Amino acid sequence: MEIAHNRKKTFMLALASLEEAVNHFRQQDAKSSFAEYRRSRDSLIQRFEYCSDIFWKFLNDYLRHHMTIEAEIARLKIIFKESTAVGLITNDELLLCNRLIKDRNRTSHTYHEQLAEHIAHKISSYYALMSTIATRLTALES
Repeated sequence: MEIAHNRKKTFMLALASLEEAVNHFRQQDAKSSFAEYRRSRDSLIQRFEYCSDIFWKFLNDYLRHHMTIEAEIARLKIIFKESTAVGLITNDELLLCNRLIKDRNRTSHTYHEQLAEHIAHKISSYYALMSTIATRLTALES
């Protein structure tokens, strides 16, 4: 159970870090230099990558320790489907989780300026998804 608690703590810190990056990226405007904008965007993407990695591990730990369900650790889609089957995430959230993982993989395995720009603008919705699910699971623990 301590592993799950530590993972949750790590996830919540990563989520707070992602929120910070989302807010900073939103504040970039025409006054920002291109270099500042790119640093903000690239920081946002990097925080998204590690937050999404911890997110699915957090869900897997929750399934194991609170629901006593053993999902295959290396199979993200199975973890998301199991989470949907037991009511931890909705069907709409499942679709967004699958897009989140697809975009996370695209950012870490390919780098193109246009792709980075496109995904950076989607990260705030992924942040909202992970935050909503974290809040729900925390409420269920109480």
